[in-house]
Amino acid sequence: MSNANLYTLFREQFPADPAAVFLDGVDGRVLRYGEAGQRSGKVLSVLQRHGVTQGDRVVVEPAQPPADHGVDRLGVGGLERELA
Repeated sequence: MSNANLYTLFREQFPADPAAVFLDGVDGRVLRYGEAGQRSGKVLSVLQRHGVTQGDRVVVEPAQPPADHGVDRLGVGGLERELA
């Protein structure tokens, strides 16, 4: 079994073209693979600046895939928060 985190497993399946569509929203917004990688990297950086390390737990907003991948890249557990 691999020791890779979830993001790494997803990243291995990304298409070669970063302009390929990652998410196509019903509201017409499009997120491309390259953008998703950049956004998750920003989340990763923020978490690290705040002292979050592998194995920690953080709360994430539902339906925020780049944020989720940033959490996954660091190897921490993400707990979804219910929006009222």
